[in-house]
Amino acid sequence: MLNPKQIASSQPPVVGQIWFSESAGNYYLIDAVTEGRIVTVTRLAYEFEDKVSRVNKPDTHHWDVSTFKGSDFRVVGTSPTRFNSWLNRVTK
Repeated sequence: MLNPKQIASSQPPVVGQIWFSESAGNYYLIDAVTEGRIVTVTRLAYEFEDKVSRVNKPDTHHWDVSTFKGSDFRVVGTSPTRFNSWLNRVTK
């Protein structure tokens, strides 16, 4: 898995990508991009005190695409399957 603190993205979100929010410490799966403006994401995991944990109940959010243009968000993966494998390893 990629280090979320090393990979910046200047591109808009794409369905299937995993993004990390520096300020919230959350990992999000991009579920949909509607009309190029509204991004539907599911929160999969979070980081707290350098430990990654799965969320108990993944929650869905709808954000404007401009949310991802700041320096707070980073692409950390392009494969939900590989991200899930990494998450299984680090949460044991």
